[in-house]
This record gives sequence, C-alpha cells and structure tokens, in this order.
Amino acid sequence: MTANSQISSFNIAEKKAFVYLGFTPGFEGSRGSGASGFINQWSDWLRVGVHYPIWKGLNVNAGISAPLNMESTEDYGITSSEAQSIVRAYQGQDFTYQTDYSQHQLSGVRLNAGVSYNLGLGALSIIPGVGFSAGSGNGVGLYYSDEVGYNQTVVYSSSPYIIDDAYFSLDVAYQNFMLGILFNATFYHNRGEGGFRIGYGLPLKSKTKMNF
Repeated sequence: MTANSQISSFNIAEKKAFVYLGFTPGFEGSRGSGASGFINQWSDWLRVGVHYPIWKGLNVNAGISAPLNMESTEDYGITSSEAQSIVRAYQGQDFTYQTDYSQHQLSGVRLNAGVSYNLGLGALSIIPGVGFSAGSGNGVGLYYSDEVGYNQTVVYSSSPYIIDDAYFSLDVAYQNFMLGILFNATFYHNRGEGGFRIGYGLPLKSKTKMNF
C-alpha cells in the first residue's frame, strides 16, 4: 500500500488594504479613590489603522490610538502640580511629604507605525505584524503626609514628554473580513497590554500601463 500526503504551504495572499478598528479594554475592577485612583486608572483605548500593501506580501501598518475615558486629577478631587510646587506649598509647615511611587502615564493621541506581512493559506490570510507607538506622556507619583495620614495625598505630574513603545499583532482574514489581537510590549497604568480588532479588506486594482 502506498500513502500519499499533501502538505499545504503559505503563499502571498491577494493584495488588499485591510482597514481595522481596534479596542483595548480598561480595568474593570475598582481603581481606588483619590490620588491612587488617578494613577491606577486603566482607560479604554480605541485604535484605527490600516495594513497597506507596498511590495509582494509586505505591508506598512499605520494608524492612531486614543483613550476614550481618561480622567484628570480634577475628576478625583485632588491637586495636580509640579514637585517643586508641592515643596513650596508646604514650606514652613509641620508636614513631611515623600514619594509613595512614581509611574509613567500616557496622556493622549498616539501615532502607530510598523510593518506586517500577508501569508495566504487557501481562502485565509495570516497577517503577523510589529511596530512602534509614540505620543505624549508624563510621570505621575504620590506625595503624602506622615503626620496626617494617607488622606492628605497630592499628585505629582511632570511636564509632558514623548513616550514610545513596541506592539505586536496577529490578524486572520477570511475573504474580506479580518479579526485580530494586539499586544502592547509595555504596561502603563492607564492602558492595558492586550486588545482585539476587526477589519475589512479593500481589494486594490493593479496598476495599468499609461501611454503618453
């Protein structure tokens, strides 16, 4: 008896631009109250972008992301100020303020750019990708009084600066419909690490020769 087996292999998928909408859910449990709640908020993040083919199966991946429900210090009834402002405000008083902890926080719209590759497997397209995200952020920390207790916390928020980090993605498309997952390489206290996305593929017409 002779057994024959056929091994399917990947090929370059049909050229399509996949436009997608992504969502990174925030923290569902209690964030805490006061200054601790502000620092530990996990906002929901929305991302829009596109896999755009540039050469054979290679795509550029570009888009933007932004928090949907990020809260400010005023929402928690606390004061946001620079560290030196805190020192000046309490000079001459019998309070000892010290840092509880300091974290980095993302503060707004972020630009995302990277590359991905379309691998065809029958009617499926497998699209792994990697890229970088960049946008403004700031350092935040707690200052509290040893004498009067935790309720006298004040938030330290630095001046904005650029924060960049890497992300990885894996999308699967069937015909024109795409589902995928995203993983942010760095954890921040107002953005989770994992998310998902859905998209739709727009077929691109082949370039035609132009006569002059």
